[in-house]
Amino acid sequence: MIKSYSIVLITVFLFSCNRTANVDPDNLKFDSIEYGAYRWRTNLNTLDWEFFLAYYIKIYKDGNYIGMNHHISNQPATYFKGQINKISYLHPLLDSLAVVKLDSFYISPELSTYNGNTFALDFSTSLKRYHVDFLQIDAPAFLQELSYALDNRILKSWQQISPFDLSVYEQSLKRKSLKLKGELPKLMPAPEFKSSDTKIFLPPTKKPRN
Repeated sequence: MIKSYSIVLITVFLFSCNRTANVDPDNLKFDSIEYGAYRWRTNLNTLDWEFFLAYYIKIYKDGNYIGMNHHISNQPATYFKGQINKISYLHPLLDSLAVVKLDSFYISPELSTYNGNTFALDFSTSLKRYHVDFLQIDAPAFLQELSYALDNRILKSWQQISPFDLSVYEQSLKRKSLKLKGELPKLMPAPEFKSSDTKIFLPPTKKPRN
């Protein structure tokens, strides 16, 4: 009887270990991560600033992700999905976020005046949620590597899906960006064109020879 009971306990224990080994190692060490690139640009129709989200990706704990790519601004945005598996080079890079203190990230002072893409990383665990804005050129080495790897994944994802709403994410980035940059400089209106301002110079006519 004791022997049979021991066998049952060992069987349950091994089944539990096997189940844990099959599921947990494939999960990433965070709840979710959002990564995007954005910038402020001039709207030539309104002569005012407008917020432009160039691309975005959200990765879930199980490695599945959805995203949007609009890095070519004069073409329609594409929306995609994919999956990051255990053997992907991205997996350990993402897991490294679980042991890095994001509060100590170096944030470039040039963010207040820089006009190119700013990169945003939102990362959450069961204990805390982080937000970091950075420039790739002067970010810490491991953050540069992660950022370039995510850019590559966004550009090469091909499983297209229907568009999804990013307005809440964009509004959140706008508020945080304006907090960093302060008030955006006012744009000067284009000078009014007057026909009297235009002078036409004609080449001198040559007199015919006799």
